[in-house]
Amino acid sequence: MRMKPVNRHSRAGGNPGTRRFWFPAFAGMTTILLLALPLIAQAKDVEAQKTFDEANQRFEKGELDDAFTRYTTLAARGFGGVPLYYNLGNAHYRRGERGKALLWYERAARLAPRDSDVRFNLALARSHIKLENEGVLSRAVTYFDQNELAVSTAAFSAIFFLLVGLLTLGKIRAESWSGLAIIVAGVLFAGSGGWLGLRGYLDRRPQAVVVAPPGEVRNGPGSDYAVGFTVPEGSKVLILNSRPDWIQVGVPEQGLKGWMPADEVEAITSKGLL
Repeated sequence: MRMKPVNRHSRAGGNPGTRRFWFPAFAGMTTILLLALPLIAQAKDVEAQKTFDEANQRFEKGELDDAFTRYTTLAARGFGGVPLYYNLGNAHYRRGERGKALLWYERAARLAPRDSDVRFNLALARSHIKLENEGVLSRAVTYFDQNELAVSTAAFSAIFFLLVGLLTLGKIRAESWSGLAIIVAGVLFAGSGGWLGLRGYLDRRPQAVVVAPPGEVRNGPGSDYAVGFTVPEGSKVLILNSRPDWIQVGVPEQGLKGWMPADEVEAITSKGLL
C-alpha cells in the first residue's frame, strides 16, 4: 500500500522529519519482533524439554509427586504429545487414579493409535477396573490417524485423476493394464476417503471419560434428582449437553443418558489438547 506524502505545512509547529520517521522505525521494530518470535518459541521448547526430562528422572527415582507436578504443569501450559500424555497416564495410574490414567492413555492413543506401549497400558488399566476393551471393528477404524488417512487419500486421488486425465487425452488405453490401474486407484481412493470420513466423525464426537467415582448418573442436572444408573470410573461416555457444574452424558451402547457432576467427567479432546 503506497502512503500519501506528508504535507509539511499542514500543522503549525509540527516536526515533519519526525512524522516521516515513524514508519521506518515501526517497520524495523516489527521485523525484529518477527525474527525474535522463533527464538522465543525455541527457548520455551528447550525449557519444556528440560522440565519433562526432570520429571522423568524423578519418576524413575520414585519421587512420584514431584514428577506428577512437573507433568501437569507442562500440560497446563499447553504442551502435549504422546510421551507427555503417556507419562501422565502412568503417573495417575501409580497414584491410584485409574479414571484419570485412562483419560490420558486415550489422549495418547488418539495421537499414536498403533503405539504398543500406549495400547498395552490402556488395556491394562481397563482390565483393572473391569472394563471391556474395544472391539476388533473399533480398533480397525482407529488403526490409522487422520493425518495418515488424509495423506493416503490425497495420494490415491492424485493417481486416480492423473490416470483418468491421461485416458481422456488418449495417452493410455482402457483395454491395457492402465484400465485395471484406474479401477484399483479409484477403489483405493474411495476406500481411503470413506475411512477418513469415518475416523473424522468418530474423533469429532464429544467423548469423555468418567474420571472419579462414584459415577452416579442422575435424571436431571442436580443432586436432588434421583440416580438413574451408574457408570464405572474410566468408562467412555458421550457429552450431550452441559449446565453449570453438570454435564449430560450418554452411553449409546446401552441406550442410556443422564447428568453427572462436571468434576467427575473430562473430555478426551478439549481446548489446548491434541
